[in-house]
Amino acid sequence: MSLLSLHVYSHTHTVENIMQITINGKPEELQADTIMDVLKQKDIDPHMVAVELNTQIVERDRLESTNVQDGDKVEFLFYMGGGA
Repeated sequence: MSLLSLHVYSHTHTVENIMQITINGKPEELQADTIMDVLKQKDIDPHMVAVELNTQIVERDRLESTNVQDGDKVEFLFYMGGGA
């Protein structure tokens, strides 16, 4: 394999990891494998949010094992304090 071929393969692999997902109704491009990766990139504390993936609630103990794919729809539902 030539150096040029290796470079092209490496570049192609990087591009494949970037996906477009919709977060709270807004299309975004991210490089992520799991819901936890998305939370980290968005700087969101997983203890302060409920996560819905394609209309299904994701249990907190499955955030690190639940994969995201190109075209997924993710909703973050933030907990609010207060009330009367």
